[in-house]
Amino acid sequence: MYNVVFSELAKKRFDKLDKSVQKRIVAKLKEIMSAGDPYRFFEPLKGVSARKARVGDYRVIADMDRKNNTIYVLTLGHRSEIYRKLPESRT
Repeated sequence: MYNVVFSELAKKRFDKLDKSVQKRIVAKLKEIMSAGDPYRFFEPLKGVSARKARVGDYRVIADMDRKNNTIYVLTLGHRSEIYRKLPESRT
């Protein structure tokens, strides 16, 4: 089972979302955490080492560490604005 760690930026953005969107993101992360291979939920991004998971019109941008079974959520938000400034690594 994988652990999920939110960056400060991801926490701030998560708190600003509507409660219904927050619930959908939490449900998706729980599904990913319990999966044997969370990589199947994430698509690689071009130009950065992070990966994205789709939750409706929202995206969760994360970096994964297989050795420690940890998913580092770098940022999240609506698909129309999430790709403008991507963090380069975990904080």
